[in-house]
Amino acid sequence: GSSDNTRMVANEYAAKMVASGTCVVLRVVKLLRNSGKGAAVQAGMLRANGMYILMADADNATDINDLSTLLKTMMKQNELEKKNLQIQKRSDLNGKMQKIKDLLPSVVIGSRAHLQNASEVERTKTRIILMYAFHFFVSVLCSQRVKDTQCGFKLFNREAALIIFSNLHLRRWAFDIEI
Repeated sequence: GSSDNTRMVANEYAAKMVASGTCVVLRVVKLLRNSGKGAAVQAGMLRANGMYILMADADNATDINDLSTLLKTMMKQNELEKKNLQIQKRSDLNGKMQKIKDLLPSVVIGSRAHLQNASEVERTKTRIILMYAFHFFVSVLCSQRVKDTQCGFKLFNREAALIIFSNLHLRRWAFDIEI
C-alpha cells in the first residue's frame, strides 16, 4: 500500500539474510492499500511467529546492532518474572498450583536520545515546537515513564505482541502512543 520503496528494500534484505544462511527470519507483508503505518505494523506484528518480535523503522534511526541490548534487557526481565512466578507458586496458601504462564507480556523500547541534538539542526522551528508540545501532552495524558514514544525500535515477546496489536485502534500517525 505504501508508495515508497520500503517493501523493495525489505525484500532485498530478506534475500540477503537467506543467502547468508542466518537464522533470522524476515517476512515482508504487503497490504493491498495504504491504510497507514499503524495498520502496516499491526499486520506485520500479528503475522510474526517468533518468540521475540522486533519492530524497527526502515529509516535506521536506531542502529540494528542495538538489538542485542534490547534482547539482554528482555532476557533479564524474563528471569525476574520466572523468579517471581516461582515465589508466587510456592506461597499459594491452599497448596493448589494455579496455572500461570511462564512469561508475562513484555516490551522493551529502544531510544533515539543520542540523535536528539543532531536532528534538531535539521528540523524547522515550527516542527521543534510541535514536537515538544506533543511530548508534553503525551507525558501528561499517557505516561512519563517512556521518553521517546515515537521510537520505532521496540522488542516484544510473542505474548505482548499478540495482546497489544490485536487491540490496536490507531491506524495511522501516532499509533506508537497506543502501544
